Formats: sequence, structure tokens, C-alpha cells
Amino acid sequence: MLKVGQAVNLKDHGSAYSIGFVEPEVPLGHTVVEIGQDYVVLRDIVAVKETVVPVYSVKAIEKVRVK
Repeated sequence: MLKVGQAVNLKDHGSAYSIGFVEPEVPLGHTVVEIGQDYVVLRDIVAVKETVVPVYSVKAIEKVRVK
């Protein structure tokens, strides 16, 4: 579901993360930088911080459709 360069929102739930995106794409708080076999790298909107999220800590990937 995720693609490199895609705008996403990252929510920290303490022990897990959820990653959300809107279709059609709108600017959000993070951008997908890299997708590995067992991790996803996200960069914040001001390009200051990169977050590596291991797949075992992803609670959900949420897709919101807006017409």
C-alpha cells in the first residue's frame, strides 16, 4: 500500500505505530523515504528527523478516501 515519496501521517500508540495516508494524496506530516523487507523509513515534513519503523511495531496502515 505504501510507496516511496508518498505523504503519510505517523501516530505513536506507545507500543506500536499506525501509518495513514489520504487518497488522492494531500500533504501530511511525513514522507516515505525507504521501504525495506522488514522496516519503513519516514522523514518528517521539515526534513529534520527520519524515523525507522520496524514492521513488527506497525499496528495498522490506514487509507482514507476523499471524493
